[in-house]
Amino acid sequence: MPTANSKPPTKAQFNGTDGYDRFDVGYVAGVGYQLSSGPTLGVRNNSGITRATGTARNSVFQLFVGYTFGSN
Repeated sequence: MPTANSKPPTKAQFNGTDGYDRFDVGYVAGVGYQLSSGPTLGVRNNSGITRATGTARNSVFQLFVGYTFGSN
C-alpha cells in the first residue's frame, strides 16, 4: 500500500528498437459470411513471416461479428 513518503513508479525505458526488427513481411487470411437479413460473422488471421525477435513472430487471430443496415 502506498504511503505519504512513497515515490511514484518509474517509467519503463524504451531505447530504439530494443532488439526488435523494424520491418515485417506477413499475410492475412480469413473467411466471413453475411446473412441476407444483415448479420455478418467471420474469422481472420494476420501473421508475420519474418521474425520480430530471434524466436517470436507477430500474429493476430480475430473473430468478428457485424451487422449491415439497409441490406438489399
